[in-house]
Amino acid sequence: DAALAHAKVGDAKAAQRTFDEMVAQGLRADAVAFNALLSSHAKHGDAAAVRASCAAMEAAGVSMTPTSQAIVINSLVQGGEVEAAEQALLALVRRAAGRAASEVTAATFNAVVSGFGKRGQPQRAALVVRHMEASGVQPTLITFNALAAAWASDGDLPATEAALAR
Repeated sequence: DAALAHAKVGDAKAAQRTFDEMVAQGLRADAVAFNALLSSHAKHGDAAAVRASCAAMEAAGVSMTPTSQAIVINSLVQGGEVEAAEQALLALVRRAAGRAASEVTAATFNAVVSGFGKRGQPQRAALVVRHMEASGVQPTLITFNALAAAWASDGDLPATEAALAR
């Protein structure tokens, strides 16, 4: 798939152009094609293009996959829209309730934890970790390092040590 190849090498414009040509020729894009396009735009920090691709995905009747959601959430965090990323994550958690644990990954939670940490909001980062645990997703070393960094940036040594001790 040419769109996927362009996306993998980081050429978002070529990926979009190839994707558009594919659709114009009457080919139906699937979740893999949309995810490649989403990923390509996300790598370039183009949140508007990510949103447009999500809208096109919905209009085409293609369901967002956990991978799609993770790409969108990471894109929002990278774009500084951490609250929006948190809301998207919580919506994903609600939709995944009672389904396979792989629907929501630690990496997706970690992006939001890290985003709040970088914004100097350790309490929000800690709340995301609590949501993570409550949803049955096991925090990782990356989770606790991101949480510790959030508390450290706030100057809270006891909370930093507590996060590292987990």
